[in-house]
Amino acid sequence: MSAAEAGTGLLVRRGVTLALALGIWFTPVPAGLTREAWHLFAIFASAIVSVILAAFPLLTAAMLAVAAVNTTVAALPRAVAWCADSRLWAAAADDRTRPVLVDELLRVLAPVPLLSRVAAAAATVGGCPVRPGDRLALVAKHAADEHRSDPDCVRPAPPHIAQLVFGVGTHACPGARLARAQVADTLRALAPYRPVVRRARADRRSALPGWAALVVTAGGPR
Repeated sequence: MSAAEAGTGLLVRRGVTLALALGIWFTPVPAGLTREAWHLFAIFASAIVSVILAAFPLLTAAMLAVAAVNTTVAALPRAVAWCADSRLWAAAADDRTRPVLVDELLRVLAPVPLLSRVAAAAATVGGCPVRPGDRLALVAKHAADEHRSDPDCVRPAPPHIAQLVFGVGTHACPGARLARAQVADTLRALAPYRPVVRRARADRRSALPGWAALVVTAGGPR
């Protein structure tokens, strides 16, 4: 197979993957599912198909699938627990402060704390030489000051810092808006009940921070 034919085949496979994702995304949401859940399925299904068709490198497809799932299984429970422990439900209930709170929570929770990148040019990072083509794993949570500052609706991190956990420019995560919508909808629904954590058990076997069990109950009036 010539290089031109191989390139055409790759474009076709990627086109099929994209068409599947868009087809599911814009298909009417089935009864019983939320729009966000249906969009999450579109991302996860297209990631699986991209691996089967070899449309994208395995690492790229895996990172996309992991990002989609982690928002649901890791970021949402941790966001709820953080609001309960830090008594942030008033900010979660207010339509004006909720978007700021969501950005701050995602900044510190980082659904995908590692970003996979390929160096485009030679450089030095932290004293280590980087050559063109080197594969890099960027610890986004450190760049976003997750380890130094807790979520703060009064003095939030600048937008260009908070956005780092989702990447920037042409490499920005296409699921960032979906992640924000998922967290915002969850907090909006729970805020009137002022949930408190009754029991929590960390998942020690997971590669990413999360809860093996998290039990919350209503802590106040609507």
